[in-house]
Amino acid sequence: MDKSEPTSLMEYENPDSQPRRELERFARHLTSNNITLADDLIHDALLTVWRHSHEGQISIQNIEAYLKTAIKNRYFDHLRRERSKPQVQSIEAEAFSSHPLMDFLASETEGVFNAVWESQVQDWLNNALTDLQQTHPHEADAFRRHFFFGWNFEEIAQKHGVAMTTAYRRVERAKKLLTQKASEWLNRTEEPT
Repeated sequence: MDKSEPTSLMEYENPDSQPRRELERFARHLTSNNITLADDLIHDALLTVWRHSHEGQISIQNIEAYLKTAIKNRYFDHLRRERSKPQVQSIEAEAFSSHPLMDFLASETEGVFNAVWESQVQDWLNNALTDLQQTHPHEADAFRRHFFFGWNFEEIAQKHGVAMTTAYRRVERAKKLLTQKASEWLNRTEEPT
């Protein structure tokens, strides 16, 4: 069977076929046996190849190499997005770390108080983002896309129809505004007795 024909994709779409099992082995090895992620990467790569080959946008001579490259690229995108998620915590830490209440929280060994505190922080963050959306909608949207969905500045810039530096500035402005709001909120919070 000619590998450039779209029907060769059928071999990879069938979960019981040898080519599909080899592709699954490759993806699981790449993801350190994260089966769910490996399956998501395979499905995404297959969907992309299927869509492009049926639209006539690409002609694939070696579908196995193409799929493996597509899976690797999607995995690296996933890693980049995962690395950007902890930055949300660093914003909270930046705002909260200098507050005297943090010393008390650090010494608190019971999880109940920390769970209550985390709930209050989450409520505050949701309210702060809602306020930011009303006063600075572009900044709020850029912030959410970058920190919660892992978008890079180029993707945000394309979505907003602006330059990449503008997307970066919007995220930084949102961080600054949220940090100021966090500082004000913490200064109003009374230290537990």
